[in-house]
Amino acid sequence: MQNRRYDYVPIIRRKKITWPKDTRIALWVAPNIEFFHFDMPIRGSGSNHAPDVPGYTLRDYGSRVGVFRIMDVLEQFNIRASVLLNAEVCQHHPAIIEEGNKREWEWLGHGMTNSISMLDYPVEEELDIIRKVKQIVTSATGKAPKGWLELVTEVVLTWLATGQPGDVVSTTEAVRGMTGAATRAIAGHDVG
Repeated sequence: MQNRRYDYVPIIRRKKITWPKDTRIALWVAPNIEFFHFDMPIRGSGSNHAPDVPGYTLRDYGSRVGVFRIMDVLEQFNIRASVLLNAEVCQHHPAIIEEGNKREWEWLGHGMTNSISMLDYPVEEELDIIRKVKQIVTSATGKAPKGWLELVTEVVLTWLATGQPGDVVSTTEAVRGMTGAATRAIAGHDVG
C-alpha cells in the first residue's frame, strides 16, 4: 500500500525510541469534546431520527457531567489532555473551555459541530469553515489550535499506531458516551 503521509520503514529497521528520563511508557490523552444539534440526526448513531433523544442525552451528559469528571481524574494524576474540539463547544459550553484552560489543556480543531461532517460542506466552503473554527477556538481558548483531527495543520491526529514495540500501549476509544470522548493512550506525550 502506498501512503503519502509517512515513509515505509519496516519495524526491523527502525531506530529505538527513547523517552525523557528513560521512561518506558508515554501516555497521550486526546478526548473528543463535541457539540451536537438537538434538531439534527446524530451521525454514526444508527438512527436518522431528529430528535434522537436517547442518543442526544448520552452526548449531553458528556458536556454537563462526564467531561468534568474526566478533568478531575486527569488532574489527580497530573495528566494534561490534548482536546479534539468542536468550535461550537466554545459558544455553547464555555465552562468546559474555562476549566480546560485552568488545567492548561491543549486545544485542537475538530470541525464546527459533530452534527455536520467536514465532508458534508461543499468543497468551496471548506477553507472558510476551517478558518472560522480556528478563529472561534483561538478567541475562546486564547491559543490557536496547532492540530486538527484528520486535517493537515501542524499535527495530524489520524495515524495512531506504529506497531513499534514499546511505543504504543493501546489505541482504544475508552469512553465513547462522554460527548464522544475518546481516550487514546499512545506514545508521544510526556505526562511528567
